[in-house]
Formats: sequence, C-alpha cells, structure tokens
Amino acid sequence: VVGTKTSSKERALLQWIGFVTGDGYAEQYRVRCYESDKSTAEKYFELGKTLFNDRSHIRAVPKKGYFELSFYGKKEVSFLKEKYPESFSKTVVKKIPKAAQTVDNEGLAGFLRGLYDAEGDVHSGRVSIASASKRLIQEVNLSLLRFGIVSSFSTKKVMSNPRVQNPKPQWVAEISDSESISKFNEWIGFENKTKAGKLEKIVAKSKKFERANQIPLSGKYLKKLAYDLGLNTESFETISTNFFRNERLIGYKTFKEKILPVFEHKAKELSKKGGIFEKKGERTIGILKTALSSDLIQARIHKIEKVATNKKFYDLAINGEENFIANAFFLHNSAHRFEQLREEAEKEFFKRVQEKMNSALVPLGEKLKGIIVAGPGITKNEFLDRGEIDYRLKSKIMGTLDITYTDESGIREAVQKSGELLKEAEITRERNTVNKFFEEIGKGALAVYGQEAVEAALVVGKVGTLLLSEAIDWIVVKVQCEACGNYEEKIVKNPLRYNASGEVCNKCRSAQVEVIEQVDYVDWLIEKAQNTGSKTQIISTETPEGDQFYRSFGGIGAILRFK
Repeated sequence: VVGTKTSSKERALLQWIGFVTGDGYAEQYRVRCYESDKSTAEKYFELGKTLFNDRSHIRAVPKKGYFELSFYGKKEVSFLKEKYPESFSKTVVKKIPKAAQTVDNEGLAGFLRGLYDAEGDVHSGRVSIASASKRLIQEVNLSLLRFGIVSSFSTKKVMSNPRVQNPKPQWVAEISDSESISKFNEWIGFENKTKAGKLEKIVAKSKKFERANQIPLSGKYLKKLAYDLGLNTESFETISTNFFRNERLIGYKTFKEKILPVFEHKAKELSKKGGIFEKKGERTIGILKTALSSDLIQARIHKIEKVATNKKFYDLAINGEENFIANAFFLHNSAHRFEQLREEAEKEFFKRVQEKMNSALVPLGEKLKGIIVAGPGITKNEFLDRGEIDYRLKSKIMGTLDITYTDESGIREAVQKSGELLKEAEITRERNTVNKFFEEIGKGALAVYGQEAVEAALVVGKVGTLLLSEAIDWIVVKVQCEACGNYEEKIVKNPLRYNASGEVCNKCRSAQVEVIEQVDYVDWLIEKAQNTGSKTQIISTETPEGDQFYRSFGGIGAILRFK
C-alpha cells in the first residue's frame, strides 16, 4: 500500500473527481460534466447524488447528443476546488491532483477509473487515454506503474477539421502488453459498459507470453558474468544462444528458473575453494539477485535522431566519471568540449530573443499592459542586464519569476507562478474601474446600477463598460412551449431551488414546456454587451471596493457612454 489509506466514500469521491478531470469544469458554485454514453452518465449522476446529498442533476441534450451532469453547492464546490485544484484547471494544464497521488492504491485506482471512463478508449487490442494536457498523460503513465501496468507515452495525430484553426496537440498513454492489460482490468477497469465489454474480450484472448516484464540485463553481460565464473553458454541448456547475442530478451520468470540456478550452483562450488573464488561467486549472485528484485524495465532504442535546437541545456555530470543523466539514461558527458560553444550560443540566443521582443512588443504601445520575465537561476537576470531591450519595454516589466524547466513545462510553470503578479495588476485595474463607477454614481452622471437599469441601457447601446461581480450565481433558463411555440428566457436568482418540471408557458399557460438550455446570467449578459461593443469588467469580492460594489449595488452596474 502506497500513501494514505482511503475509505470507501473517499474512493468514490476520487472516482467522481477523476471523471470531472476528464469531462468537466467548475464555475463559481457549480461543477458541470458532459457524457455521451447514457449508462455512464447515469452512473456518475447517481454517484454524485450519493456524495453530495441529492445536489446532483442530469439532463439530456438531444440536439448535441450528450448528457449534462451538474452539481450545485457553494460550500461543496469551494471545498472541491481547494482540495483538487488541478482537476479544475484549463484543459491543457490539467494534471492528477496531488490529493489523488498521495493516497493508497485503491484510492488512486478509483481516480483513474473515473478518468478512463471520461477520456479512455479500448481499440485494436489496446487500452488508451488521450488529452490535450501533456502533464496529465505523463502522470497517468507514471501512476499506472504503481499497479505494475506499463504504458507508452506519445503524441496523437489530430484529425484535420476545417472549422478548427490551430488544433491543440493531443497526448496519449497506451497499454498494449497482455500482462499490463490484465492488471488494468483487475485494478482499474471501466464503469462504461461498452468499454468494459471490449476490455474483457481482450483479456480473454490475450496470450500468455511476456512482453514488458523482462529482466534488465543484456545477454552479452550475462555471458561475461558466466565466463568470469568458468561457465559458458552451453551451461544453460534450455536458453537459446541468440539471447546471449543480444538478439532477444527474457522474462523474470525464465531468468529465475533457468539462469539463476546455474549461477548459484557454480557459486556454491567456488565457495568450497574460499578466498577470491568465493568472493567472486558471492559478488556475481548479488548482482543477479539485485536485478531480479528490481522494478526496472529494459527497453530497446528504436532509433536515434540528431535534433537542431537553440534551447539552453545543462550537463548533470557525475564527479570523476564521463557520464551524466538525462531523461533516465546514462549518457557520455560532453560538458568540457561544449563549454565555450555553449557560452557563445547563450549570448547569441539572448540577442535574438531581445530583437524579437523589440520588434513584436514595441509596436503594441499602450495596448501592452506588462511583461513578466521567467527563467531558471540567474538566467533571467543575465538576460535583462544585457542592455539591448528597448527602453519602452523595460518600463513595462512587472517582475521576474524563478522556474525549474526551460521547455513547455517551464512555460506552464511560469503561467502558474505569475498568478500573484497578474493578480496585483488585475486588482489595480478592477479598483480603478469600480472607483470610476462610484465617482459617476456620486455625481449622478454617467452610471447606472441594478439588473433592470443595466439591461435597459444595454438594449439602447448606452453602456461603455459593464461591471459584474463574480459573486453573482444567477442562471438564465431558455424555454420553448411545445404547444404554441413561444420562446422565453427566464432569469433564475436561486438555481438551487429551480425545478424545470414546474415550468408553464406565460403565453398559453401550457405545461408542455421544454428547457432548451441553462446558461450563467453573467455569461448571458456579457454576450449582450459584446453585441453592442461594450467592454466588460468582472469585479472580485476580495477587495473592499469589490465587496462594497456587490453588497451596495447588487453586483451589476455600468459606466455609460452617454446620458
């Protein structure tokens, strides 16, 4: 067992969170998920009801071919977003929540089951899962190892869609060997009946030979150990000679039953001689037993490609050796040979970046609100000290951030860490907007507040800037009468008490009313503002000004273009 022990209820919650991580997102006081399979949607709807005391809802959306699952609750949603923040991030930066990685195997398996129900697939004798988040799939790839499940990690070819410009890359973890598929079925599996049925068929047809569970020792190395003890390849009668030529691999079971006993028998003979012979035998058996008890997996290199790159890189050297470690491989250390070239390349790289900054950002003028410079160690400071950044850009630098990585992961890390700097800038902008609103209200001039007054101003195009508090949790219900065809949009100020079955047509009083869609009131009003060319500012309640705006003015206001 790895991690904190979980109860059955905690495992159920982790499974629900896994499903949300794959197919859901969070609003202020609501979590929504979408699922095309009816039985799976009903399963997670029932699971949500059990976990959250009937605050879970489900509705079919026939026109779009899916079911919408939603869960309301200010306190509960705040708790979920605080404990599992990684599950409610934007799709491309989602990852397995830390709270799911630090629990026991049963808890982690529950999370993965929910995630695979949402995003997993079974096809061509394989089990796979794909996402636009590279980090999420990498963590799935590693988490599966907790259960002895080996999966490959790669990019997924995205089908072209003329309606989608610059489609986001997809990443996939794929399980293909029979032993790992069987362990996946045993530990994780699917609630989705179709996927579960396909998985059972694969397990039933799987062959009983080893693919991934192979000893991390090469045949040539074992042959060398054998020769050192006075053995040869003929001493291993049932082992093919092509193994000792490194033309094939063998599994742990074969190694334990067919190779280790031969070495142990020889070591026993040498122990009778004592001295260096006995020590040599003990040393060899120690190496073999260490390999037998390890969790290492041997992989063949398919091909090696030389890649030209301008990225900065580091050698992690082992003192006294000519080796370093990169991506779990031991490689030749070329640090001394490239030290001078690397320094020159660094200067040239800084120069190119500064030139790109100047040409791309200077023309933006006042539209450019700020610049954040991120990098590992003192790199960012060296970059800023070179003195070739345009003086107009230097005045826009908001601050610097320390990051660990220099690849795509570093970009995500910089975005995550820049929150405080951006938050300060955003809060300042919010305060200025709210104070401008207060000033206009005080003069009785170009400002209005309240739902009816603001909506009326939007209709005639008076609104210059629309102010909306983030605390507003109203919804707009779009309904259509099946009897007379009347279409209405109704504002619901208490979503938790809303009952769609009680809808009645305001025109013909018929109860045959279909709820077409439910949208957030804030999103609905922003769309109306965009149609009239109005700007929108969402006001947080974390500042005194924002809190006063919500409590005193209802959280809805507008600065007008004209009276």
